[in-house]
Amino acid sequence: MEKLEISKYKIPLENDFINSSHSYKYIEAIIVRNNKGKNVDYFEISPLIGFSIETIEMIYAYLSNKKNKDIINFPSISYGLESLKLSKRKFITAKTAISIPITSNFSEKISKYYLKGFRNFKIKISKNNNKIALEIIKDLSNKYKKILFRLDCNGDFNFNESMILLKKLKSNKIEFIEDLNKTITEKNLSIIKKHNHKTCIDLNKSNINITKKLIRKKLVDYVAIKPKLIGKENEIFKFIDIAKKYQTKVYISSAFETSIGLYRNILLSKKVDKIYNSQIVHGLSTSLYLKKSITKSMELDSGKIKLRYDLFSIDDLKPYMTKRWEEIKNTKVI
Repeated sequence: MEKLEISKYKIPLENDFINSSHSYKYIEAIIVRNNKGKNVDYFEISPLIGFSIETIEMIYAYLSNKKNKDIINFPSISYGLESLKLSKRKFITAKTAISIPITSNFSEKISKYYLKGFRNFKIKISKNNNKIALEIIKDLSNKYKKILFRLDCNGDFNFNESMILLKKLKSNKIEFIEDLNKTITEKNLSIIKKHNHKTCIDLNKSNINITKKLIRKKLVDYVAIKPKLIGKENEIFKFIDIAKKYQTKVYISSAFETSIGLYRNILLSKKVDKIYNSQIVHGLSTSLYLKKSITKSMELDSGKIKLRYDLFSIDDLKPYMTKRWEEIKNTKVI
């Protein structure tokens, strides 16, 4: 007989991860434990601060309240608990870009990963750091022939500011520009394409309909999907069907998941590869920003994220537990 329990964690990052909208010092996660006799499986629900429509407190209260008769569609729950049906492999890999914040040793980090077989690098670019970012991009583009940069702007630029930035982007090593403007419009994407750059949208529940519309107008070259912002796999695959029809590539993007959540994302990324019949370069490197004590099962090498799930132990998370195990009372979510 299955017994589902939850516990809560607050896990620090090795170093702050800063983008234009938020500075991440830690992540919060709810781990679901599924006791099936002698077998125990673990699953992760970890909404992303600043992007998810739900908070960790909302989720914990929802799962803990047996009197709650509402069925609420929290994407991170839908995605996390859907994996109750999955079996676990001991070793799993996927091609990935490396996400690197702009810090004093930025160039050295990129050189390190380039020599380990990585060619795609995602940079969080903002009004505050774009001058130094463009100088580094120029230097590294001259140094490494096969390097490509994904510029993630997190909507930090208004229209006039984005025009100035686009005029400065001379490098042919820009793979795409993601969320340049605060609002996603036909006009804003058209301007990027007129400057001979490819476009990318970071998908979420609020922009999914406008993104479909813009894909049909052939204004979107790439879409980044953080699955816990969307929900169940069938919703993601329906979207991918539309994207593929109009030659828009979709890649799976991680957001500081533990080995439990990262496993789920890698497995989904491999399904996306199968849909496109090619190895997509996904965005699965951010889990390595968590405390090193819990990333021993993860490795970045040969252009891939490698996860040895058999090296993961739930005890690795114990120092960061904020709520002990208790049985899920609201079983309607299962």
